[in-house]
Amino acid sequence: MEGWKNRRIMRLAIVAMGGLAVGSLIIGLGGRSSATLTAAQATSLSAMGSVSGTVTSARPFKAAQVYLRNVDKRIMYMVYTNAGQFRSVALFPGNYEISVSAKGLQSDVQKLVVKTGDNPKISLSLRDAASGPAEANTLANLETLADNRVKVSFDSYDNIYPPGAGKAVAERTCIICHGENFLPSQPGTAAVWNARLDYMMGKANWDRSANNYAEGLLNYRANQFIFSRQDREDLVAYMVKNFGPGATPRNVRTDQEPPLDEAKLGKAMYMEYYVPADPPGQGGHAPEYASAGGERGRRIQDVRFDADGNVWGSDRGVPRRLVKLNPRTGEMKE
Repeated sequence: MEGWKNRRIMRLAIVAMGGLAVGSLIIGLGGRSSATLTAAQATSLSAMGSVSGTVTSARPFKAAQVYLRNVDKRIMYMVYTNAGQFRSVALFPGNYEISVSAKGLQSDVQKLVVKTGDNPKISLSLRDAASGPAEANTLANLETLADNRVKVSFDSYDNIYPPGAGKAVAERTCIICHGENFLPSQPGTAAVWNARLDYMMGKANWDRSANNYAEGLLNYRANQFIFSRQDREDLVAYMVKNFGPGATPRNVRTDQEPPLDEAKLGKAMYMEYYVPADPPGQGGHAPEYASAGGERGRRIQDVRFDADGNVWGSDRGVPRRLVKLNPRTGEMKE
């Protein structure tokens, strides 16, 4: 699985696995019903494969995550188990690595060749994660992001976000997008927090267009955010007081696991597209981006399908760009 590392990733939001939704997904999320599928589209679907199976464990588990990685096309599918059963449909034919994980549990990796029209049934067995390479087959390991993150301590939400004038501002403008762990894990001086807000408010956008989705979001680009001058003053003061220089990076501790509806999760599928790295001297590796750290970003955001089934997304690395990925071939264009 080393070949999957050091790749930028296109993430697709969760989609229903009912026949209509999957059909629309493969042909481009066009909102068509199965009755309106063209002959070419129906042929395209018939060229796919499926995998289903059973997951067992000596310990109870719920909604385990089954990962099916097409190593030929760099696509990963993820589905949940429902009462120990799972299915993944509309898979591109090819060589797959399949594994499953749940809290404190993991399986070995099985290799499988999926052919056109196939629907193989496989069995996977969960074991204690401590008995093998810890979390070796999880998505986090594939992304290799955890290795680069700052080590943090954990505390309750109320302790990390004490009362203050800037708390409500943070919740409705920052946390709603970045999540509750971003701010306390990024301590900074007043100058740093002001610079971050300058970026989010689009200070540079008077002279040029925004470089990416986030820049200027708190100004003219998203009218759902209310952010006044007083809001900014309150927010900066709150950040410096609670997440200022010298503050310990923290994350919010999970005290109670969220409820999982296996019946609903078992009808859904996630897909990720691993974008090839830029060749030497090109794209993010071009000399003009050397001072910016080259291909530092790996996040592909705002994923969309076109009518031909190609995947489009905004590359938040260096340089910022719009990329197009053909999932049938793995070819990427910008």
